[in-house]
Amino acid sequence: MSSLGIKPGVWSDGYVEYEWRHIRCMLLKYSAHFEGRSGLELGCNVGATATVLALMGARVTAVDIKEEFCALAALNASRYGVTEAVSPPLRTGYPEPAV
Repeated sequence: MSSLGIKPGVWSDGYVEYEWRHIRCMLLKYSAHFEGRSGLELGCNVGATATVLALMGARVTAVDIKEEFCALAALNASRYGVTEAVSPPLRTGYPEPAV
């Protein structure tokens, strides 16, 4: 992860588990069923929501403006065995804002 320029921490190392405990429960409460459905995660960051939706049976396309987050999202999908369900995260064509 440090090779991607991202400091280890809860937002990168444990965020999929965090989303699993939180967003999955909320989605299930409202009887959301994702088996066989398609999803899109805009601003995927580490791909946690895309990974959780894939674990729930959806096929997800993840998109982020930062290339390093797309790489991390792909690593998380692989780590949780849902590479086939999460399209390779895409980097949008927008340039970085000038500072």
